[in-house]
Amino acid sequence: MTDVLMYAFGMNKQSVGEFPTLCIENSIVRHGISKQSNGQCPTPCICTLDYTPVCGNDDVTYGNDCQRECKGVAKKHDGECAPACACPFNYDPVCGNDGVTYPNSCAMECAGVSKQSNGQCPTPCICTLDYTPVCGNDDVTYGNDCQRQCKGVAKKHDGECAPACACPFNYDPVCGNDGVTYPNSCAMECAGISKQSNGQCPTPCICTLDYTPVCGNDDVTYGNDCQRLCKGVAKKHDGECAPACACPFNYDPVCGNDGVTYPNSCAMECAGISKQSNGKCPTPCICTLDYTPVCGNDDVTYGNDCQRQCKGVAKKHDGECVPGCACPFNYDPVCGNDDVTYPNSCLMECAYTEKTATVSELAGSVVETIVRKTARARNMVTAKPDRSPLSTGRTNTQTTSR
Repeated sequence: MTDVLMYAFGMNKQSVGEFPTLCIENSIVRHGISKQSNGQCPTPCICTLDYTPVCGNDDVTYGNDCQRECKGVAKKHDGECAPACACPFNYDPVCGNDGVTYPNSCAMECAGVSKQSNGQCPTPCICTLDYTPVCGNDDVTYGNDCQRQCKGVAKKHDGECAPACACPFNYDPVCGNDGVTYPNSCAMECAGISKQSNGQCPTPCICTLDYTPVCGNDDVTYGNDCQRLCKGVAKKHDGECAPACACPFNYDPVCGNDGVTYPNSCAMECAGISKQSNGKCPTPCICTLDYTPVCGNDDVTYGNDCQRQCKGVAKKHDGECVPGCACPFNYDPVCGNDDVTYPNSCLMECAYTEKTATVSELAGSVVETIVRKTARARNMVTAKPDRSPLSTGRTNTQTTSR
């Protein structure tokens, strides 16, 4: 047959087998046929003509599934495609009887589906058929826990529900071996539980497993503070308990660096504490932070009288200490309005800077200091007997001109 076709087109056989692509193209082009593509022609897709329509995702109805696959289109559904529908874009979901939620009734009807219910379709709850019974709080036995969850019922216990029990209403609590407190033994037995103890079940104490050791007053090391609290033991100190020590009973107190007085050095070392000083630890001096200044005899201003007493300093006066005055030693007397004669103006002004101390006390102290330091200068001054640097009241100075 091939030889006949070649002869009809006036071609000679080049070789046995398929035509080389180039050879075919050259021959075909010479006889008025244009090229479709390079390479071999694709294998033709041959389908029957039976009409079993399917709708593709391109909304085209194909005569049968073979024709759809030939076009490489995914299948939307069996049957002909529905005519194009002009539906609004409002969202009023309905559940079709195919289990699909449609945005509105028009879209559902356009898909050729009837309505099952308004709103979105419920998510299907799919469970296996294995029988591992559980009893729900509704006292219904479910085949397995999945079926119980599908019904939205809380679990009462594993296993089948016990038959209904006729128990009295007296309250005589017992603790079952499931950790649940039952009102009486009948109710516990009705639930198929054995008794652990009389009375209510203890509240479980749940702690983490992190290791932050603390030592209890029972000298037991607990993994963390929660475990100690669960045992109801007071805390002795953080960290592991020290090994038991055999110390003498002599009383030779020492103060540890933790501020605790120990009866002797052995007891202190046994507690893992180093020594701060011999003897008892001093009582801490605790003062408030309110600022009511006082001046101590050490000329230091303390925030309040408590702080001064803690330092063991005598009080000079209330209020802040007056800053020290640096005045010269020249003798140029002035009379202050307190009727006191000051050696010079600087000392007078310095006396007025004191806030709460009396002027006479400060003046006397300052004058006494100056008199002592300027005794030599005063001896050099020529004055009458009534002219004294310490005289009070009106001073009459008489200068004789010679």
